[in-house]
Amino acid sequence: MSVSLLEKTFKLLLDKNFKALSSRSEETSVLELIKFDENKKSDVLAWLLDPNGGHQQGDYFLKALLYHVFNVADDEQLGNFLSSFELLSNSTSQAKVIREFPINAGAGRIDLLVLDPSQKLAVVIERKDGSRLQNQQLNKYASWIEANYADWNKVYVLSDSYFKNHGDEYDARFVKVDDTWLSDAILDVIGRELLTKRQEHQLQDVHDFIFAEWDEKRDPYCKNYNKLLNTVSANHFETLRLLEKQELKYNKKLYPFIELTPLEYFGYVLPNAHDYDDWQLKLAELIQHNHKVFNQLHGLNEFGLFEETILKQFPQLSICIEDSEMLLMLTKHTPSEDDYWPYYLEIKRDKKQDNQDIYTVSINASRYSPEDFHHLAEKVADTYKMKRQSNWRSKHEILLENIETLALDGGGDSLYHVIKDFYDAIKGIKLKA
Repeated sequence: MSVSLLEKTFKLLLDKNFKALSSRSEETSVLELIKFDENKKSDVLAWLLDPNGGHQQGDYFLKALLYHVFNVADDEQLGNFLSSFELLSNSTSQAKVIREFPINAGAGRIDLLVLDPSQKLAVVIERKDGSRLQNQQLNKYASWIEANYADWNKVYVLSDSYFKNHGDEYDARFVKVDDTWLSDAILDVIGRELLTKRQEHQLQDVHDFIFAEWDEKRDPYCKNYNKLLNTVSANHFETLRLLEKQELKYNKKLYPFIELTPLEYFGYVLPNAHDYDDWQLKLAELIQHNHKVFNQLHGLNEFGLFEETILKQFPQLSICIEDSEMLLMLTKHTPSEDDYWPYYLEIKRDKKQDNQDIYTVSINASRYSPEDFHHLAEKVADTYKMKRQSNWRSKHEILLENIETLALDGGGDSLYHVIKDFYDAIKGIKLKA
């Protein structure tokens, strides 16, 4: 096992796709290394909203926020704004952005307060990134502003990246927005030769790593990263499984080879090298040299690549991947996340006597699912003519055995036809109203 695993790992490391992953697993922006919590995101948002900020875009981002607020506000909220026309047409270049602005002692701090004396404008922004409102903070902030800036034009914004329902803590004066406006505003100035290269990269990173999602399509070098991951895991899934199961022991704790970090290697393994076999030390060295790639490959297998193939032809299916199997069902029939599926097509990995991997396909119906989904289980059981008693809980039937390759390549009894027949049989079944 030890020599065999070492040889398999060498073969994995020499794979050209693994080498491509190695270069693409390194961070390309320092922002990838920083955990942007609610406060840090508020700091960056304040920088963008500041007309005199280092982004050198003037009041562009502040105006983008105001335009969006007026676009999504309801009639009652619009009635709170004293002069929409003047606010949108006049410059806000003299506005000042203040972070953590304190109001009455002990009553809290406004996340971001934008004040423009020339326009008599006050913009109150409460920022939330997954947390909930509390202690009637919105009401307190608005009441303080109403009392202290009575004759100013006031705009109240709840900037909630998760768009949560805050119940009784929500104050109807606050216009609720997510980060869509900011993402759109940043993308609108990128790629139009309006910015210096430094500004372009800076704003792109702010978009990708703070207020939106990184898009591999914009970076040709990182394009198809997930495809590479799935290809490597499909071609070397047996090696990856062994690296997940084989462990090093230190101080009564077990460390799977595939999870071995440089800290564990240099901190625990090397100082105690005399406790390990030569093959273990060689394998640990290989892993720690490539730990970022192995961290990405950990938990993946051949089903990831096959999932891509299936969804290209059957995009209406939902797929759940486990260590040795994948389950398929129609997306519109999927119950809540923690509930049993009422039915599924299962593709399971097994071993032949010669230790070769083979796959078995079965249809499964289950009344362990929520009661509202039992009729789906019964419909599928009827469709596949499963014999069952009145008090049955689950049934399954094998549809195809001894499959040596996961592929959708036609043929009368192929995997493709089993999946297509399954899809055709269930697509017309409707959920109960």
